Amino acid sequence: MKLKFFIISILFLSSGVFAQNLSSLKITSPEGLKFKVQFDKKAINQEFSTEVLAENLDFRNYTIQIEFENSSIAPIKDAIEVEHFSNSLYSIKQKKNGSYKLKFEDISYYRTKTSCAQAIDAKALAGFENVLRSEPNDLVRKTKAEEIMRGNCLTFAQVKNLASLIENESTRLMFLQYSYFYVYDPQNYFLVNSLLNPAQQLSYKAFIEGVK
Repeated sequence: MKLKFFIISILFLSSGVFAQNLSSLKITSPEGLKFKVQFDKKAINQEFSTEVLAENLDFRNYTIQIEFENSSIAPIKDAIEVEHFSNSLYSIKQKKNGSYKLKFEDISYYRTKTSCAQAIDAKALAGFENVLRSEPNDLVRKTKAEEIMRGNCLTFAQVKNLASLIENESTRLMFLQYSYFYVYDPQNYFLVNSLLNPAQQLSYKAFIEGVK
């Protein structure tokens, strides 16, 4: 118990290792409709506009409401998941019944830059592995492993050790993709291929190649 508490304390105290890099989401109206946007009831723009950019978004689900300058158009209410280190584009489209909806158009990713000089040592890695082993299921292990990535410098060889403790293949792949945004040596992404089946290896490589 003391070891787990010590390791988790290191995990959170070291969270300043990386610069804060968040996501953005742009909404446009091809028809030229002017609108205002709220994310979780927080206004993004004060004046009606045909294009709105929401920046510095966390990686989570948001409730979005769009109010139009033309009050005869019903507001749009939707929920959108903002992905990590991404720039997303949505457009306002009219449905067959005349109402409007948000339509996903495009997304691009970027890799954050570390500010650390070297990766963690074997002792710290062993401590983080013990933390993951003590967790009750893969989803909790994935969440904890992502927290470790955000607060520490790990090589892909070390990431492989953590990922091997996640049994579900799909959950493991999601963690490996997430790790790429923080890992110390992104050029060595292929070192974790042995943890993936052939189809996942192709998906993983395509994901990496799509990150800017």
